[in-house]
Amino acid sequence: MDHYKCHVCEKQGLHNQFFKNYYTLARHFERVHFLCGDPQCLAARFVVFDNEIDLRAHEIEVHGHRGASGDTKIQLQFQIRGATQERSNR
Repeated sequence: MDHYKCHVCEKQGLHNQFFKNYYTLARHFERVHFLCGDPQCLAARFVVFDNEIDLRAHEIEVHGHRGASGDTKIQLQFQIRGATQERSNR
């Protein structure tokens, strides 16, 4: 019986992430990671990244995608937790 493993999860140290077919693995890629949505990459399969920065770099380098204004900027969002928040989350 064939099964698929998530190479991104493996790289992150999450072993034994098995999927019954590529369709379920692709759904996992879409929900948990950053799957390239370009038709060429979707056909090639497994073109998925563990963060948005790597996906955007791939899109620019491989597909020539640029922002609406023609630049290569990406939007970053950060959340900073204070010391009290950190202790209450433990």
